[in-house]
Amino acid sequence: MAKMIKNKTIKKKDSNNLVQIPKKELAEVKREIQRLRTHFSRDSPFIQKIHRAKLQESQLKDVNKELLLLQRRFSVLQSELDSFREAEVIKNDEINSISAQFSQQVSFCSQFGKNTCQLLWKLTRSESNVKCVLQSGFIEEFTRLALSVIDEFRADCKSLSNDDQQSQFAISIVGVLTNLLATSEGREAFLLCQSSASIIECVINIIGCGFLSDVFIRISLMFLYNISLNRQGLKDFIVSHNIMLHLNHCLSFKLNEECLFIIIALLDSVFEGWEELGSHAFSPTFVPHWRKVIDTLKSHESQKIRIAVQQLTSKKHFSLEQ
Repeated sequence: MAKMIKNKTIKKKDSNNLVQIPKKELAEVKREIQRLRTHFSRDSPFIQKIHRAKLQESQLKDVNKELLLLQRRFSVLQSELDSFREAEVIKNDEINSISAQFSQQVSFCSQFGKNTCQLLWKLTRSESNVKCVLQSGFIEEFTRLALSVIDEFRADCKSLSNDDQQSQFAISIVGVLTNLLATSEGREAFLLCQSSASIIECVINIIGCGFLSDVFIRISLMFLYNISLNRQGLKDFIVSHNIMLHLNHCLSFKLNEECLFIIIALLDSVFEGWEELGSHAFSPTFVPHWRKVIDTLKSHESQKIRIAVQQLTSKKHFSLEQ
């Protein structure tokens, strides 16, 4: 504005020696002043921009403070994380060490259990030793152990080899039970145990899995045969689990003659129970599965097996075939 006035030609001064500005130029100055007032007024865009800039500057300071706090917090957390990772490495080393020790203990226990049961299996071949075992009163605890071992084997049998320690342990356990069940006292004592029904169910399911050694199949079939000699055991367990279905599946695998003869003896025992217990004790699917088992045995390549089946079916209690 001063520049604008300076550039004008001043012709008059008043008595106070002040420059007199022409009205036209004075009007221009007033308009310029009004424009500046408007431009710098509180609600003008320019002032609003200044306010926003100050606000943003204040916010930026707050953000910087918060960022600084977060950086400090991050440093603390990073330090804690490093400490946690170090502790985790130590814990993992401890876990690996404990796992290795546990695996060794499991292996030792399996080896020890297998050897102990193999020894007990040989000892219980004597009837006098079986009586001593029964009189010791340990059969309830032994059946609980047996259920744990057999059920674990049943779950893992498809992935285990026949020479695996777990397989040998299970075979030995079933072998001991089979010898105990060879006597009437042993059968009665076993069936009174809380774990007996579950053990029988596991063994019945195992014989049809198709991944067993001939020894395991033979021992398992002998176990079921000995159970079938007790009519209460036959009624409550073998019949209710429809053993014919599992035997039919078992026969789909190549079995040696010894196992087949045990199956025939088991059939004979089961069907003697047919007359004693009555057909109402057997499931509706019993006879169809029975016929499949008999037909499979009748068509076996071994003449001895075919003759044994023919002799079996000629007995009175096999009249249900019709």
